[in-house]
Amino acid sequence: MIRLATILIFTAASAIHAADDATTASLEQHFEKRVRPLLAAKCWECHAAKTQEGGLRLDTVQGIRKGGDSGAVVAPKNPKASLLLKAVRQTGDLKMPPEGKLKASEIADLEKWILSGVRWPNSPNSNDSRDPKQVSELLPDHAELKSALQVWLKADSIQFDKDESLPVWPDQSGHGRDLTLTKGLRETGVGTAPTWIAQSSINGMPAVRFQYGNGLAAAPTNPVDIHGDAELTILLVAKLTREAKPVRFGMC
Repeated sequence: MIRLATILIFTAASAIHAADDATTASLEQHFEKRVRPLLAAKCWECHAAKTQEGGLRLDTVQGIRKGGDSGAVVAPKNPKASLLLKAVRQTGDLKMPPEGKLKASEIADLEKWILSGVRWPNSPNSNDSRDPKQVSELLPDHAELKSALQVWLKADSIQFDKDESLPVWPDQSGHGRDLTLTKGLRETGVGTAPTWIAQSSINGMPAVRFQYGNGLAAAPTNPVDIHGDAELTILLVAKLTREAKPVRFGMC
């Protein structure tokens, strides 16, 4: 059984401002190989769990975001203004680490890390190491994304008084790619209507529950516009539940 809350299909993935997987992996690798060891060796003796000189803790992303007695220590949009970089460059009154200046390559590693948004992978208290004040959520039909949006199916766009069968799932993208059951509408169609659920097990959100035999499809005369080597991004929010009597089937 599948419960779907949202399906988004984009082409021209460059319209989405999040870094691609390769870039994200590269930046996280930079942190793990270059930045975390540097912080551990040069900073954590005085700025970690046991000791927090100047009220500053540098062993967690939360501590770095918070800063110390002198205020914020990183400015991702303006690394040169970051107090942390000023300290390690030792160009002002504050000179860190006290035992000696970092190598130029080490300072460059810190600058790259700050510029990337102070990424801190695998943080136990945060899935995203960027400052939440600097992260904005754009709806799929936002002006910056709408030109790439092909299909937008939202379970919470449907308004029923109670759980009901769903023969048509309206497309919110503006391209008219509504999904309809195929049984009785297409010559070889066998798909029956799934069920709209007002409060599902996906964080209590509305959802569309598909069981074996259910099937919705868009009109073949209005396909998703994929041509040439265009990239395609699909975002699917779903909860999968094992059937009591599993049935083997294929999807394409």
